[in-house]
Amino acid sequence: MTRRLLPWIALVLGAGVLAVHPVAPQVAASAQVPPGQPSPAGTQAPAPPPPVPDDQPVFRGGVKLVLVDVTVTVGDDQPLEDLAPSDFELTEDGIPQVVEQATLVTLDGSARGGNEALEIRSQDHALAEAARDDVRLFAVFMDDYHLGRFPQEMVPLRRALADFIGPMMGPLDLVTVMNPITPLSALEWTRDRTQLIQQLRNYEGRNDNFIGRSPLEESQNLSRNIQRVRSQVVITALQALVMHLSGLREGRKTLLVVSQGIPLMFDVSLEPDFQQLLREANRGNVIIHTLDPRGLGMGPGVHSTLFRLASETGGRAIVNTNDLARGLERVVRDASHHYLVGYTPTREMNDGKFHRIGVKVKRKGARTVARRGYWAPSAEEMSTTPAPVLEPEVSTALTSLQSRRDDRVAHVETGFGPGANGLVRLTTTWRPVPGFRDRPESLRVEVRPAAGGEAITGQASLGSDGTGHVTLDVPPGEMLARYSAAEPGGDVVDRWEAPLTVPDLTGASLAVGSPMFIRARTTAAYQALRRGEGGPPSPDREFRQTDLAVVRIAIAGAGDDASVTAAVLTREGKALATLPAKDLGAEYQVDLPVRSLALGEYVLQFTATRGATSATGTAGFAIVR
Repeated sequence: MTRRLLPWIALVLGAGVLAVHPVAPQVAASAQVPPGQPSPAGTQAPAPPPPVPDDQPVFRGGVKLVLVDVTVTVGDDQPLEDLAPSDFELTEDGIPQVVEQATLVTLDGSARGGNEALEIRSQDHALAEAARDDVRLFAVFMDDYHLGRFPQEMVPLRRALADFIGPMMGPLDLVTVMNPITPLSALEWTRDRTQLIQQLRNYEGRNDNFIGRSPLEESQNLSRNIQRVRSQVVITALQALVMHLSGLREGRKTLLVVSQGIPLMFDVSLEPDFQQLLREANRGNVIIHTLDPRGLGMGPGVHSTLFRLASETGGRAIVNTNDLARGLERVVRDASHHYLVGYTPTREMNDGKFHRIGVKVKRKGARTVARRGYWAPSAEEMSTTPAPVLEPEVSTALTSLQSRRDDRVAHVETGFGPGANGLVRLTTTWRPVPGFRDRPESLRVEVRPAAGGEAITGQASLGSDGTGHVTLDVPPGEMLARYSAAEPGGDVVDRWEAPLTVPDLTGASLAVGSPMFIRARTTAAYQALRRGEGGPPSPDREFRQTDLAVVRIAIAGAGDDASVTAAVLTREGKALATLPAKDLGAEYQVDLPVRSLALGEYVLQFTATRGATSATGTAGFAIVR
């Protein structure tokens, strides 16, 4: 694929190196530095900046020049295409800034310069096309939990969306449609507008329909507050979609949320989750537009979340109007014409804080739409200190995760907890590996001291959930475990041995067991787990982004003066997120954030600290399609 791209070079703070970024094609007006003003430090040519989000260059690499996507219109929402840097007035945290660059980017969805609008052959091909700078990306989120099904609402909406996906878009554009229960693994990017229009033609809202479309959705009906659960599902699905869009490329992505509004106030406020959604959209350069199909007559308070989604991310709120098509035309127009405005903040860099941005244009009658701000990096994130050597426990957790993908007929996981009479409660959970002709129905576990001695044995058949559980009380120390998997008739189909280190969980000293993953089949079961109720451990370490799971770990000798933390680490051992650990007494628990993680391998690490003593427990897991 040939790209007609213009490079630009921006100085990276601290490291003293140069970062080169491409600029989207079809730049209609190059940015110029005003006469008499020095060029930004490190700039080697007055080339325009790249189409990257305002926060992302600063957040990722400490680029001194902050970039802001700005839509500028005049009159009947017609784009202004002749603005220079001096035409913009920009403030950061209320302090005026000097606009150094302003570049107009225009895209209309048409194939240019011999490039074809290729038919999407597969989703891998779609992702490759989505990475192109000349392809506009549109995602439509149908919040059917907060939409009605009446004809006066659905008929105009279907017609408007058919025009939005059909005539308004160009042959090069990529579109996807998602609802609250669509898993990311089922998300399809396409250029087949006929298929999408047919899909939406039969669409109906479900705000008064509680018939489940799946076992997971049926479980929502068991909740005492189904409306809260539905809002939680919508916000979580939007967060997953935003993170998916953020990972496709750095340039602008357009998300249209069709909803009557997402309620946030219940017995538990969903405001923190909603704010996290806004933060992720700003980081990922995802512009969110909102649409309420009910038309005129809805008061402003009804649309509060719709206004916030749009205004905080630089989008438009199409509400309280009967002319849905006009609003959607503006959505397409905003994706077609926008300025990349660049400035160097006067504040101290790398403070790790959110900085609010205000943008105006000096032209009479001009209107601007831009995101409200961006997150700057912290000093720690900008440190040029080489990454530390991978901790042995992290390396072991990843190795253990990889070893599960061998030719054994069963996945086996072992966890530890306090037992009786100074012993340790060992729990082995297992599940047959799909694809083997000889499928085991039972697993025998023998545990004996590595130095020799009497074996402690147990056996478990598969339960109704497709897993088996063996519980043994064993002494702490270095042990040798022997596993025998057998068919229903008793014939052994696989046998293997593995060393086993049993921690001392008698409480004599601070000690951490191994994390145990517990998967929930329904939302009701998940809520019960979160409250600390019991549940069988799972041998699974690979999860989809729609799964629900918690992780528990036994910690001995903690006492009242100990602190316990949990963190998700990348494969490189870098802390990605800190998770609140809930004290259940002899165990601690965290919610596994599968919806918030991209596909890949991770390590969950618990750390217990009491005075000058600390102990850790780790386990590897993966997010898969």
